[in-house]
Amino acid sequence: MAASAGCSLIDAYGTVVTETASDAGHGGEDGSIRKGKDASTEDARKGLETGTQAEAEPTDAGEKDAGPPTGAIVVSGEGTVDGGLEYVLAVLDPTGNELSREKMAVVGITFDGLLDQWYILEDTTPGTIESVAPGGPFTAPGDSVVMHTRQLDTHTGAWKDLGSVPVPPPFAPDYVVALNQRLAYVAYASDDAASSAMELVVIDTSAPNTFVDAGMPLPLSQSPVGLIGTRDLSGPGGHVTFLQEIANADGGGTYQFELLTSQVSATGIGPLGAAQEVGPGYSASTQAVGGASYIGGNVNVLAIPPETLPGTATVSGYDSKLDTLNQPSYGTFTASSSFFRPIAISECRQTAFVVATKDVSLYTVPLISGLMAPAPFDLGQNGSDIRYEPYTNTALAPYNSGGANPIWGITFISVTETGASNARTLALTNELIQQNADLRPIYIATRTPVPGYLGFNCTEH
Repeated sequence: MAASAGCSLIDAYGTVVTETASDAGHGGEDGSIRKGKDASTEDARKGLETGTQAEAEPTDAGEKDAGPPTGAIVVSGEGTVDGGLEYVLAVLDPTGNELSREKMAVVGITFDGLLDQWYILEDTTPGTIESVAPGGPFTAPGDSVVMHTRQLDTHTGAWKDLGSVPVPPPFAPDYVVALNQRLAYVAYASDDAASSAMELVVIDTSAPNTFVDAGMPLPLSQSPVGLIGTRDLSGPGGHVTFLQEIANADGGGTYQFELLTSQVSATGIGPLGAAQEVGPGYSASTQAVGGASYIGGNVNVLAIPPETLPGTATVSGYDSKLDTLNQPSYGTFTASSSFFRPIAISECRQTAFVVATKDVSLYTVPLISGLMAPAPFDLGQNGSDIRYEPYTNTALAPYNSGGANPIWGITFISVTETGASNARTLALTNELIQQNADLRPIYIATRTPVPGYLGFNCTEH
Protein backbone atom coordinates (compact mmCIF):
# COMPACT_ATOMS: atom_id res chain seq x y z
CA MET A 1 0.00 0.00 0.00
CA ALA A 2 3.92 -4.74 10.25
CA ALA A 3 2.71 -7.20 12.05
CA SER A 4 1.38 -6.54 15.56
CA ALA A 5 -1.81 -6.60 17.57
CA GLY A 6 -4.76 -4.92 15.89
CA CYS A 7 -7.76 -5.74 13.77
CA SER A 8 -7.33 -9.14 12.18
CA LEU A 9 -8.58 -9.77 8.67
CA ILE A 10 -11.08 -12.46 7.83
CA ASP A 11 -9.73 -15.63 6.25
CA ALA A 12 -12.68 -16.62 4.09
CA TYR A 13 -14.57 -14.54 1.57
CA GLY A 14 -18.25 -14.71 0.79
CA THR A 15 -19.64 -14.51 -2.68
CA VAL A 16 -19.50 -11.01 -4.08
CA VAL A 17 -23.02 -9.70 -4.45
CA THR A 18 -23.59 -7.70 -7.62
CA GLU A 19 -27.05 -6.25 -8.18
CA THR A 20 -28.37 -4.71 -11.37
CA ALA A 21 -30.13 -1.38 -10.93
CA SER A 22 -32.16 -0.32 -13.93
CA ASP A 23 -33.63 2.53 -11.90
CA ALA A 24 -30.31 4.06 -10.89
CA GLY A 25 -30.18 7.84 -10.44
CA HIS A 26 -28.91 9.86 -13.41
CA GLY A 27 -28.04 13.45 -14.04
CA GLY A 28 -30.77 15.69 -15.38
CA GLU A 29 -30.51 17.35 -18.75
CA ASP A 30 -30.07 20.70 -17.00
CA GLY A 31 -26.90 19.53 -15.29
CA SER A 32 -28.52 18.73 -11.94
CA ILE A 33 -27.70 15.57 -10.03
CA ARG A 34 -30.40 13.12 -9.02
CA LYS A 35 -29.69 10.56 -6.30
CA GLY A 36 -32.03 7.56 -6.31
CA LYS A 37 -35.28 6.98 -8.15
CA ASP A 38 -37.42 9.09 -5.78
CA ALA A 39 -35.29 12.25 -5.87
CA SER A 40 -36.79 14.99 -8.00
CA THR A 41 -34.79 17.09 -10.42
CA GLU A 42 -35.70 20.22 -8.48
CA ASP A 43 -34.48 18.72 -5.20
CA ALA A 44 -31.21 17.75 -6.85
CA ARG A 45 -30.75 21.22 -8.32
CA LYS A 46 -31.23 22.73 -4.87
CA GLY A 47 -28.74 20.22 -3.52
CA LEU A 48 -26.05 21.42 -5.91
CA GLU A 49 -26.73 25.04 -5.05
CA THR A 50 -26.77 24.61 -1.27
CA GLY A 51 -24.20 21.84 -0.86
CA THR A 52 -26.75 19.23 0.28
CA GLN A 53 -28.25 16.30 -1.53
CA ALA A 54 -31.30 14.11 -0.95
CA GLU A 55 -30.48 10.50 -0.07
CA ALA A 56 -32.25 7.60 -1.75
CA GLU A 57 -34.64 5.61 0.42
CA PRO A 58 -33.31 2.18 1.53
CA THR A 59 -34.60 -0.60 -0.67
CA ASP A 60 -35.13 -3.09 2.14
CA ALA A 61 -35.04 -3.45 5.92
CA GLY A 62 -31.46 -4.71 5.87
CA GLU A 63 -30.17 -1.52 4.30
CA LYS A 64 -32.24 0.58 6.70
CA ASP A 65 -30.87 -1.25 9.75
CA ALA A 66 -27.28 -0.95 8.51
CA GLY A 67 -27.34 2.83 8.59
CA PRO A 68 -25.97 5.35 6.10
CA PRO A 69 -22.86 4.62 4.01
CA THR A 70 -19.52 5.08 5.72
CA GLY A 71 -15.89 4.89 4.65
CA ALA A 72 -14.44 2.20 2.43
CA ILE A 73 -11.08 1.21 0.92
CA VAL A 74 -11.18 -0.36 -2.53
CA VAL A 75 -8.05 -2.28 -3.48
CA SER A 76 -6.81 -3.31 -6.90
CA GLY A 77 -4.19 -5.98 -6.37
CA GLU A 78 -3.21 -9.61 -6.48
CA GLY A 79 -4.81 -12.34 -4.41
CA THR A 80 -5.82 -15.96 -4.31
CA VAL A 81 -8.97 -16.91 -6.19
CA ASP A 82 -9.84 -20.58 -6.84
CA GLY A 83 -6.42 -21.67 -5.61
CA GLY A 84 -4.25 -19.44 -7.81
CA LEU A 85 -2.82 -15.92 -7.77
CA GLU A 86 -5.05 -13.61 -9.79
CA TYR A 87 -5.74 -9.93 -10.26
CA VAL A 88 -8.49 -9.02 -7.80
CA LEU A 89 -10.74 -6.17 -6.71
CA ALA A 90 -11.24 -6.18 -2.93
CA VAL A 91 -13.22 -4.03 -0.51
CA LEU A 92 -11.94 -3.26 2.99
CA ASP A 93 -13.62 -1.36 5.77
CA PRO A 94 -11.69 1.63 7.21
CA THR A 95 -10.05 -0.58 9.85
CA GLY A 96 -8.61 -3.03 7.32
CA ASN A 97 -11.16 -5.86 7.53
CA GLU A 98 -11.77 -7.41 4.11
CA LEU A 99 -15.44 -7.47 3.17
CA SER A 100 -15.49 -8.82 -0.39
CA ARG A 101 -13.27 -9.90 -3.25
CA GLU A 102 -13.69 -10.73 -6.92
CA LYS A 103 -11.42 -11.65 -9.80
CA MET A 104 -10.78 -8.59 -11.96
CA ALA A 105 -7.88 -6.98 -13.85
CA VAL A 106 -8.44 -3.39 -12.74
CA VAL A 107 -6.67 -0.62 -14.68
CA GLY A 108 -8.35 2.35 -12.98
CA ILE A 109 -10.54 3.15 -9.96
CA THR A 110 -12.18 6.48 -9.18
CA PHE A 111 -14.89 7.43 -6.68
CA ASP A 112 -17.41 10.11 -7.61
CA GLY A 113 -17.91 12.21 -4.47
CA LEU A 114 -21.04 13.89 -5.87
CA LEU A 115 -23.00 10.94 -7.26
CA ASP A 116 -21.84 8.22 -4.84
CA GLN A 117 -20.65 6.13 -7.78
CA TRP A 118 -17.46 4.15 -8.38
CA TYR A 119 -15.94 3.96 -11.85
CA ILE A 120 -13.91 0.77 -12.27
CA LEU A 121 -11.99 0.19 -15.50
CA GLU A 122 -11.42 -3.51 -16.21
CA ASP A 123 -9.08 -4.88 -18.86
CA THR A 124 -10.71 -8.00 -20.31
CA THR A 125 -8.01 -8.74 -22.92
CA PRO A 126 -7.10 -12.45 -22.59
CA GLY A 127 -3.35 -11.81 -22.68
CA THR A 128 -3.65 -9.33 -19.83
CA ILE A 129 -5.74 -11.38 -17.45
CA GLU A 130 -3.97 -14.70 -18.04
CA SER A 131 -0.56 -13.53 -16.81
CA VAL A 132 -0.28 -11.80 -13.42
CA ALA A 133 2.65 -9.35 -13.61
CA PRO A 134 4.13 -7.48 -10.60
CA GLY A 135 2.65 -4.01 -10.47
CA GLY A 136 0.17 -4.84 -13.23
CA PRO A 137 -2.08 -5.19 -15.04
CA PHE A 138 -0.75 -3.01 -17.86
CA THR A 139 -2.87 -1.79 -20.75
CA ALA A 140 -1.80 -1.57 -24.38
CA PRO A 141 -3.31 0.04 -27.48
CA GLY A 142 -6.23 -2.01 -28.72
CA ASP A 143 -6.97 -3.66 -25.37
CA SER A 144 -10.60 -4.47 -24.57
CA VAL A 145 -11.58 -2.37 -21.53
CA VAL A 146 -14.94 -2.15 -19.78
CA MET A 147 -16.03 0.67 -17.47
CA HIS A 148 -18.23 -0.53 -14.60
CA THR A 149 -20.34 2.07 -12.83
CA ARG A 150 -21.23 0.78 -9.37
CA GLN A 151 -22.48 1.70 -5.95
CA LEU A 152 -21.05 0.08 -2.83
CA ASP A 153 -22.71 -1.18 0.33
CA THR A 154 -19.98 -0.10 2.74
CA HIS A 155 -21.31 -2.35 5.50
CA THR A 156 -21.15 -5.61 3.53
CA GLY A 157 -18.79 -4.90 0.64
CA ALA A 158 -21.49 -5.85 -1.88
CA TRP A 159 -21.53 -4.01 -5.19
CA LYS A 160 -24.63 -2.78 -7.05
CA ASP A 161 -23.93 -2.67 -10.80
CA LEU A 162 -25.44 0.43 -12.45
CA GLY A 163 -24.04 -0.28 -15.89
CA SER A 164 -21.03 -1.64 -17.80
CA VAL A 165 -19.88 -0.27 -21.16
CA PRO A 166 -16.78 -0.73 -23.38
CA VAL A 167 -14.43 2.27 -23.34
CA PRO A 168 -11.02 3.16 -24.86
CA PRO A 169 -8.08 1.66 -22.94
CA PRO A 170 -6.55 4.05 -20.35
CA PHE A 171 -2.84 4.79 -20.49
CA ALA A 172 -2.26 4.51 -16.72
CA PRO A 173 -4.44 4.31 -13.59
CA ASP A 174 -3.00 7.58 -12.19
CA TYR A 175 -4.46 9.53 -15.09
CA VAL A 176 -8.17 9.00 -14.36
CA VAL A 177 -10.25 11.75 -12.65
CA ALA A 178 -13.92 12.32 -11.80
CA LEU A 179 -15.55 15.63 -12.68
CA ASN A 180 -19.21 16.60 -12.31
CA GLN A 181 -21.15 13.90 -14.20
CA ARG A 182 -18.06 13.24 -16.28
CA LEU A 183 -15.08 10.85 -16.13
CA ALA A 184 -11.89 12.09 -17.78
CA TYR A 185 -8.76 10.08 -18.47
CA VAL A 186 -5.72 9.78 -20.70
CA ALA A 187 -6.29 7.00 -23.24
CA TYR A 188 -4.32 5.46 -26.06
CA ALA A 189 -5.38 7.22 -29.22
CA SER A 190 -7.82 5.47 -31.53
CA ASP A 191 -6.61 4.00 -34.82
CA ASP A 192 -7.83 7.00 -36.81
CA ALA A 193 -5.91 9.50 -34.64
CA ALA A 194 -2.62 9.20 -36.52
CA SER A 195 -1.24 12.54 -35.32
CA SER A 196 -1.29 11.64 -31.64
CA ALA A 197 -0.33 8.61 -29.56
CA MET A 198 -2.63 9.65 -26.70
CA GLU A 199 -5.76 11.65 -26.13
CA LEU A 200 -8.01 12.96 -23.37
CA VAL A 201 -11.26 10.99 -23.30
CA VAL A 202 -14.28 12.33 -21.41
CA ILE A 203 -17.29 10.11 -20.74
CA ASP A 204 -20.76 11.22 -19.66
CA THR A 205 -21.37 9.31 -16.39
CA SER A 206 -24.95 10.47 -15.84
CA ALA A 207 -26.19 7.48 -17.86
CA PRO A 208 -24.21 4.43 -16.61
CA ASN A 209 -25.80 1.96 -19.04
CA THR A 210 -24.74 3.89 -22.14
CA PHE A 211 -21.34 4.88 -23.47
CA VAL A 212 -21.60 8.55 -24.35
CA ASP A 213 -18.58 10.61 -25.39
CA ALA A 214 -18.85 14.01 -23.71
CA GLY A 215 -17.05 15.60 -26.64
CA MET A 216 -14.50 14.71 -29.27
CA PRO A 217 -11.30 13.31 -27.69
CA LEU A 218 -8.55 15.90 -27.26
CA PRO A 219 -5.24 14.86 -28.88
CA LEU A 220 -2.15 15.10 -26.65
CA SER A 221 1.32 15.78 -27.96
CA GLN A 222 3.05 13.84 -25.18
CA SER A 223 2.40 11.68 -22.15
CA PRO A 224 1.73 13.70 -18.98
CA VAL A 225 3.53 13.09 -15.69
CA GLY A 226 0.38 13.88 -13.76
CA LEU A 227 -3.32 14.66 -14.15
CA ILE A 228 -5.66 16.69 -11.91
CA GLY A 229 -9.43 17.00 -12.22
CA THR A 230 -11.28 19.97 -10.69
CA ARG A 231 -15.06 19.56 -10.47
CA ASP A 232 -17.53 22.24 -11.47
CA LEU A 233 -20.14 22.17 -8.68
CA SER A 234 -22.68 24.19 -10.70
CA GLY A 235 -23.05 21.89 -13.71
CA PRO A 236 -21.50 19.08 -15.76
CA GLY A 237 -17.75 19.08 -16.22
CA GLY A 238 -14.90 21.04 -14.67
CA HIS A 239 -11.24 21.46 -15.55
CA VAL A 240 -8.58 18.89 -16.43
CA THR A 241 -4.98 19.97 -15.78
CA PHE A 242 -2.04 18.12 -17.29
CA LEU A 243 1.36 18.16 -15.61
CA GLN A 244 4.10 17.52 -18.09
CA GLU A 245 7.87 17.80 -18.34
CA ILE A 246 9.59 19.35 -21.34
CA ALA A 247 13.16 19.96 -22.43
CA ASN A 248 14.02 23.65 -22.23
CA ALA A 249 14.65 25.38 -25.55
CA ASP A 250 18.02 26.71 -24.37
CA GLY A 251 19.73 23.53 -25.57
CA GLY A 252 21.54 23.17 -22.27
CA GLY A 253 20.00 19.81 -21.41
CA THR A 254 17.71 21.24 -18.74
CA TYR A 255 14.07 20.37 -18.10
CA GLN A 256 11.01 22.31 -17.01
CA PHE A 257 7.57 21.40 -15.66
CA GLU A 258 4.51 23.05 -17.12
CA LEU A 259 0.75 22.98 -16.65
CA LEU A 260 -1.81 22.77 -19.46
CA THR A 261 -5.53 23.02 -18.68
CA SER A 262 -8.65 22.13 -20.65
CA GLN A 263 -12.17 23.10 -19.65
CA VAL A 264 -14.81 20.37 -19.85
CA SER A 265 -18.39 21.63 -20.08
CA ALA A 266 -21.82 20.23 -20.83
CA THR A 267 -21.15 20.84 -24.51
CA GLY A 268 -17.72 19.26 -24.88
CA ILE A 269 -13.96 19.43 -24.28
CA GLY A 270 -12.19 22.75 -24.70
CA PRO A 271 -8.70 23.20 -26.17
CA LEU A 272 -5.59 23.27 -24.02
CA GLY A 273 -4.76 26.69 -22.63
CA ALA A 274 -1.37 28.36 -22.63
CA ALA A 275 1.42 26.53 -20.82
CA GLN A 276 2.12 27.69 -17.26
CA GLU A 277 5.68 27.02 -16.08
CA VAL A 278 6.07 25.52 -12.61
CA GLY A 279 9.16 25.29 -10.44
CA PRO A 280 12.82 25.73 -11.35
CA GLY A 281 14.73 24.21 -14.22
CA TYR A 282 16.14 20.74 -13.63
CA SER A 283 19.41 19.29 -14.84
CA ALA A 284 17.98 15.82 -15.46
CA SER A 285 14.62 14.26 -16.30
CA THR A 286 14.25 12.43 -12.99
CA GLN A 287 11.48 14.41 -11.29
CA ALA A 288 7.72 14.37 -11.09
CA VAL A 289 5.24 16.88 -9.67
CA GLY A 290 2.55 15.53 -7.36
CA GLY A 291 -0.92 17.04 -7.59
CA ALA A 292 -4.51 16.85 -6.38
CA SER A 293 -7.71 18.92 -6.43
CA TYR A 294 -8.69 20.71 -3.22
CA ILE A 295 -12.41 21.47 -3.09
CA GLY A 296 -12.10 23.37 0.19
CA GLY A 297 -9.87 25.95 -1.42
CA ASN A 298 -11.33 25.54 -4.91
CA VAL A 299 -7.79 25.12 -6.25
CA ASN A 300 -5.36 22.41 -7.16
CA VAL A 301 -2.40 21.59 -4.94
CA LEU A 302 1.04 20.88 -6.39
CA ALA A 303 4.12 19.37 -4.73
CA ILE A 304 7.12 20.70 -6.68
CA PRO A 305 10.40 18.75 -6.31
CA PRO A 306 13.73 20.34 -5.34
CA GLU A 307 16.52 21.06 -7.82
CA THR A 308 19.08 18.97 -5.89
CA LEU A 309 18.80 16.23 -3.29
CA PRO A 310 18.26 16.51 -0.47
CA GLY A 311 16.58 19.83 -1.07
CA THR A 312 13.59 22.05 -0.46
CA ALA A 313 10.29 20.96 -2.03
CA THR A 314 7.43 23.45 -2.31
CA VAL A 315 3.68 22.87 -2.00
CA SER A 316 1.76 25.48 -4.00
CA GLY A 317 -1.75 26.16 -5.23
CA TYR A 318 -2.93 26.45 -8.84
CA ASP A 319 -6.30 27.90 -9.86
CA SER A 320 -7.31 25.93 -12.95
CA LYS A 321 -10.19 28.30 -13.76
CA LEU A 322 -7.97 31.39 -13.80
CA ASP A 323 -4.85 29.46 -14.93
CA THR A 324 -2.70 31.10 -12.26
CA LEU A 325 -0.33 29.92 -9.54
CA ASN A 326 -1.36 31.07 -6.08
CA GLN A 327 1.12 33.04 -3.97
CA PRO A 328 2.49 32.60 -1.41
CA SER A 329 2.98 28.83 -1.36
CA TYR A 330 1.35 26.66 1.29
CA GLY A 331 4.67 25.49 2.69
CA THR A 332 7.95 23.68 2.13
CA PHE A 333 9.71 20.54 3.35
CA THR A 334 13.09 18.89 2.86
CA ALA A 335 12.74 16.01 0.41
CA SER A 336 15.13 13.11 -0.21
CA SER A 337 13.53 12.13 -3.53
CA SER A 338 12.29 14.14 -6.49
CA PHE A 339 9.77 11.71 -7.96
CA PHE A 340 6.53 12.69 -6.20
CA ARG A 341 3.39 10.59 -6.37
CA PRO A 342 -0.13 12.08 -6.63
CA ILE A 343 -1.04 14.00 -3.46
CA ALA A 344 -3.75 12.96 -0.99
CA ILE A 345 -5.97 15.71 0.45
CA SER A 346 -7.93 15.82 3.70
CA GLU A 347 -10.70 18.31 3.00
CA CYS A 348 -11.79 18.45 6.65
CA ARG A 349 -8.25 18.62 8.09
CA GLN A 350 -7.35 21.03 5.25
CA THR A 351 -4.06 19.22 4.77
CA ALA A 352 -2.02 17.73 1.93
CA PHE A 353 -0.04 14.48 2.23
CA VAL A 354 2.94 13.83 -0.04
CA VAL A 355 5.08 10.74 -0.70
CA ALA A 356 7.81 10.08 -3.25
CA THR A 357 9.36 6.94 -4.63
CA LYS A 358 12.79 6.10 -3.18
CA ASP A 359 11.82 8.00 -0.01
CA VAL A 360 10.45 6.40 3.16
CA SER A 361 8.85 9.58 4.54
CA LEU A 362 5.28 10.87 4.52
CA TYR A 363 5.25 14.68 4.41
CA THR A 364 2.30 16.65 5.80
CA VAL A 365 1.58 20.22 4.68
CA PRO A 366 -1.34 22.28 6.13
CA LEU A 367 -3.32 24.29 3.57
CA ILE A 368 -4.45 26.92 6.11
CA SER A 369 -2.67 29.14 8.60
CA GLY A 370 -2.73 28.33 12.31
CA LEU A 371 -2.19 24.61 11.75
CA MET A 372 1.29 23.22 12.40
CA ALA A 373 2.68 20.24 10.49
CA PRO A 374 4.24 17.27 12.30
CA ALA A 375 7.72 15.95 11.54
CA PRO A 376 8.00 13.66 8.49
CA PHE A 377 6.49 10.26 9.25
CA ASP A 378 8.67 7.19 8.65
CA LEU A 379 6.67 4.73 6.53
CA GLY A 380 9.30 2.00 6.84
CA GLN A 381 8.97 1.39 3.08
CA ASN A 382 9.56 3.49 -0.02
CA GLY A 383 6.53 5.63 -0.77
CA SER A 384 4.56 4.22 -3.68
CA ASP A 385 1.21 5.95 -3.15
CA ILE A 386 -0.88 7.83 -0.59
CA ARG A 387 -4.65 8.03 -0.04
CA TYR A 388 -6.89 9.51 2.65
CA GLU A 389 -9.87 7.90 4.39
CA PRO A 390 -12.02 10.80 5.67
CA TYR A 391 -14.46 8.95 7.93
CA THR A 392 -11.71 7.81 10.30
CA ASN A 393 -9.17 10.52 9.34
CA THR A 394 -6.57 7.98 8.30
CA ALA A 395 -3.77 8.33 5.75
CA LEU A 396 -3.17 5.09 3.83
CA ALA A 397 0.17 4.17 2.26
CA PRO A 398 0.08 0.95 0.19
CA TYR A 399 3.28 -0.92 -0.65
CA ASN A 400 4.09 -3.95 -2.77
CA SER A 401 7.77 -4.44 -3.51
CA GLY A 402 7.49 -7.29 -6.02
CA GLY A 403 10.71 -9.12 -6.84
CA ALA A 404 11.97 -12.45 -5.57
CA ASN A 405 11.10 -11.77 -1.91
CA PRO A 406 8.18 -9.39 -2.04
CA ILE A 407 6.63 -7.59 0.91
CA TRP A 408 3.25 -5.96 0.77
CA GLY A 409 0.55 -4.31 2.83
CA ILE A 410 -1.02 -0.97 3.72
CA THR A 411 0.27 1.34 6.45
CA PHE A 412 -2.60 3.00 8.34
CA ILE A 413 -1.66 6.38 9.83
CA SER A 414 -4.11 8.10 12.19
CA VAL A 415 -4.30 11.89 11.70
CA THR A 416 -5.36 13.91 14.77
CA GLU A 417 -5.19 17.51 15.95
CA THR A 418 -3.98 18.81 19.32
CA GLY A 419 -3.83 22.28 20.86
CA ALA A 420 -6.06 25.35 20.88
CA SER A 421 -8.17 26.29 17.88
CA ASN A 422 -5.82 29.09 16.82
CA ALA A 423 -2.63 27.09 17.37
CA ARG A 424 -3.32 23.52 16.39
CA THR A 425 -0.75 20.86 15.63
CA LEU A 426 -1.33 17.78 13.48
CA ALA A 427 -0.17 14.45 14.88
CA LEU A 428 0.47 11.22 12.95
CA THR A 429 0.30 7.82 14.64
CA ASN A 430 0.88 4.41 13.11
CA GLU A 431 -2.15 2.15 13.55
CA LEU A 432 -0.77 -1.36 13.87
CA ILE A 433 -3.09 -3.27 11.55
CA GLN A 434 -2.45 -6.97 11.02
CA GLN A 435 -1.86 -7.32 7.28
CA ASN A 436 -3.75 -9.70 5.04
CA ALA A 437 -1.07 -12.02 3.68
CA ASP A 438 -3.40 -13.05 0.85
CA LEU A 439 -4.00 -9.57 -0.61
CA ARG A 440 -1.18 -7.72 -2.36
CA PRO A 441 -2.25 -4.11 -3.09
CA ILE A 442 -1.18 -2.45 -6.31
CA TYR A 443 -3.19 0.74 -5.92
CA ILE A 444 -6.14 1.77 -3.79
CA ALA A 445 -9.02 4.23 -3.71
CA THR A 446 -11.14 5.52 -0.83
CA ARG A 447 -14.74 6.64 -0.51
CA THR A 448 -14.28 10.42 -0.32
CA PRO A 449 -17.50 12.44 -0.63
CA VAL A 450 -17.27 16.13 -1.34
CA PRO A 451 -18.03 17.80 2.03
CA GLY A 452 -21.69 18.81 2.12
CA TYR A 453 -22.72 15.98 -0.22
CA LEU A 454 -23.81 12.35 0.30
CA GLY A 455 -24.50 13.07 3.97
CA PHE A 456 -20.84 13.83 4.74
CA ASN A 457 -19.97 16.91 6.81
CA CYS A 458 -16.68 17.95 8.34
CA THR A 459 -18.38 18.86 11.63
CA GLU A 460 -19.04 15.14 12.18
CA HIS A 461 -15.61 13.94 11.05
